[in-house]
Amino acid sequence: MTVPTKRAIHYLLAGLFVAVSASTAWAVDGIVLIDQNRAMAGNVTPGDTPGFPISITVSGSYRLSGNLTVPNENTTAIDITNAAATVTIDLNGFSINGPTVCDISIPTVCTPVASGNNIFDPGVGIRSGATQALSIRNGAIVGMGRFAIFAFGAPVVHVDAIQVRHSGLGGILIGSGSVVNSEISRSGGTAVSLKQGLVKGNYINRMAGNGVASTGFPINVIDNTIGQNGGAGIDFASSGSYSGNTFYSNLGGSISGSGNQTGGNTCNGAPCP
Repeated sequence: MTVPTKRAIHYLLAGLFVAVSASTAWAVDGIVLIDQNRAMAGNVTPGDTPGFPISITVSGSYRLSGNLTVPNENTTAIDITNAAATVTIDLNGFSINGPTVCDISIPTVCTPVASGNNIFDPGVGIRSGATQALSIRNGAIVGMGRFAIFAFGAPVVHVDAIQVRHSGLGGILIGSGSVVNSEISRSGGTAVSLKQGLVKGNYINRMAGNGVASTGFPINVIDNTIGQNGGAGIDFASSGSYSGNTFYSNLGGSISGSGNQTGGNTCNGAPCP
């Protein structure tokens, strides 16, 4: 029997280390890891081609292991197809980056912005169609040409601890669900648009449009700071309630529409009427 030399053992261990490292770059405990190199290589999920957008076609948990940078304002970073019914995306403290920059004027002006007038066009940080349940948390989406997050057709969407800046045409546009503990600032359009659900504990500042807008059913807006936006602090297209919010210097006023004040709101330093 041949006894391996120390050198042979060294090479064997090095090879095992590389193999394990390659494996953990792909998935840890069933969570798929994504970074720029993985995006360029493709095959993050079946059918995903090299480059952007990263196509998520399979339900599961996904986590950034590095920043993502799209090449222009008309490119979507992550596109979740209808085949992926339940998806969790943990940005893991990293960011999705694009080229758009918005100035500090009130209302803010952004350039470059995505071309085309259809809200379904590309230029989005994370886009989802009719995904049944979507959770996005813990990171930043900066400089997208259209929206940071677009999931208008998804029945249930939860956004938590996301920082949005410099989105050309709007911040977060979802169906039913929640946007909590996030910062949406210095972007075009409205910061948070949703059909129905909860907007709580957010900082919303210097948007070209409204701070929060309902797009159909009642929403609850609680404990947010909403100021210096080009539109209203909250635009209630339908009924809803608001409490514990701080509004200041919104060019369209603090409240537009038929919201029900349930207490604790301040408007420009005084209790809201």
